[in-house]
Amino acid sequence: APEEAAPRERVRVAVRVRPLTEGAKRATACAKNKLRLKTAHDEKTFKFDVVFDEAATQDRVYAHTAQKLVERVFDGRNATIMAYGQTGSGKTYTMGE
Repeated sequence: APEEAAPRERVRVAVRVRPLTEGAKRATACAKNKLRLKTAHDEKTFKFDVVFDEAATQDRVYAHTAQKLVERVFDGRNATIMAYGQTGSGKTYTMGE
């Protein structure tokens, strides 16, 4: 039997806005796949595969980003999940809870 064709694979980028720390001011606005960042002098919008706001649960983030990759690993395939960001940006909050 011929091998099953691999699904289209590509790098997907997901962004999670962490909850604000005490005394912090909101500088973002989230939409389905867009993140708007505001500074005192400028405002820019960035587009990603998916954007999670601070209300997103761990279960929701996992289901939309990692679950299928983890299942593929158990099927003998390779997968990589990487968290990137500056210190204090929420990597451990997202990956470690």
